[in-house]
Amino acid sequence: MNTQSTDDAKRQAAALAHYHAHYNNDTYRTVQKAVIADLYGEAFADDDSIREQLLGEENPNMLLNLFTDTALEICGSPVAQGKGHLLISLIAHHQLDAKTVRLMSQHLENFEEEGSTFSADFENTALTLLQLVEMRDTIQKAISLSAAIHNAHGRAAHHLLKASETFFYAAELLLKHESSKNYLSEKLAQGTYSLADAITEVKQIFPE
Repeated sequence: MNTQSTDDAKRQAAALAHYHAHYNNDTYRTVQKAVIADLYGEAFADDDSIREQLLGEENPNMLLNLFTDTALEICGSPVAQGKGHLLISLIAHHQLDAKTVRLMSQHLENFEEEGSTFSADFENTALTLLQLVEMRDTIQKAISLSAAIHNAHGRAAHHLLKASETFFYAAELLLKHESSKNYLSEKLAQGTYSLADAITEVKQIFPE
């Protein structure tokens, strides 16, 4: 075994020891119940036998496995690095309730050392992403409606809305830790073009 492998094995062992020493079953079970309630409804979450059965389904299983991996990431596991970002993306995909995110954050606090901001950053990133996802339909409807306005004020607003949609999407990519610099740059450029079109229309409204 090479030096890197030996170091990783030691770090993994230390992470597992830290995890087991700080694990709180009460806060974990609370998160389990909240996840089931979000995915299937409160009635299913409140029934112990049904809840236990549903925990084996693909979506809650994937969410909760990533949740455990995220706790291990905090503990310093070399094989769990980046799992928190994957969990946040999955939270947004399933549009879990903000209360569930806060319960997750509270459980993750159990594993933090003094001065760590991991759980706070996790919570605020997930909640921000949920808000951005929630805004998508509203902005798209506004873009569609504003396209039918036949004056410079409407056209300027339309271009600003298009720019906003693109910039909001770029913000989503950043919060999800998008790995492609080119893709992110492309979205930022699209937003900039729409913003330039809006400025052109505003100059027609307010000529110098």
